Amino acid sequence: RISSLPVQRYFKTDCGSHAFLRADMQAVCDSLVFNSLDSCMTMYDNPILWNEQQQLFGEEIKVYMNDSTIDWAHIINQAMSIEQIDSINYNQVSGKEMKAYFQDGDIRQADVIGNVRIVYYTIDDKDSTLIGVNNAETSLLNIYLKDRKIEKIKASAKTNGVMYPMSLIPEDKRYLPSFSWFDYIRPLNKEDIFVWRGKKAGQELKASIRRDVPLPTLQRKKE
Repeated sequence: RISSLPVQRYFKTDCGSHAFLRADMQAVCDSLVFNSLDSCMTMYDNPILWNEQQQLFGEEIKVYMNDSTIDWAHIINQAMSIEQIDSINYNQVSGKEMKAYFQDGDIRQADVIGNVRIVYYTIDDKDSTLIGVNNAETSLLNIYLKDRKIEKIKASAKTNGVMYPMSLIPEDKRYLPSFSWFDYIRPLNKEDIFVWRGKKAGQELKASIRRDVPLPTLQRKKE
């Protein structure tokens, strides 16, 4: 008897530079694996993912697709999300891992798990001026976004934080230790895909776990 099995296609490349350009997402990495069975693209070695004003990076990024649109992304180890407010101020969140969920091409929710650190600016609703910055640490953080802006932040009960007014922000409280804004790497047009620009010296993550890129395996159905 011939039984039908799901067809699994994957490719692994380590040519040293990959860039992706879509209307809802841009990304770069050094190595990647794509598995057609679960529509997952796994990026290794200096992966960075952009969505509008959001920049995500870590040691490894898994992007899950649904009908050719991004469904959710999993940033593993040294995960960080940065949202640009203006030329010098950025909302920042870092943690052990992060799960970002998308809807209609935009991030709608982000869950940050483990050793969470936060730099978050409060804004006056009347005139959009910056009021101050919150520096906090917690174990779990849920971020909800609407119209590409942070709508609500929910942290675990054990959260320690301090708010500084704009005129009294210490310089060492403006940016998290792993902060880097990679606008000079981001592909913006088709030509950028063929021009590789690596990270500047000193901006590479020091991997906490070194392991070979795994290849997916095909699981057979039991008779």
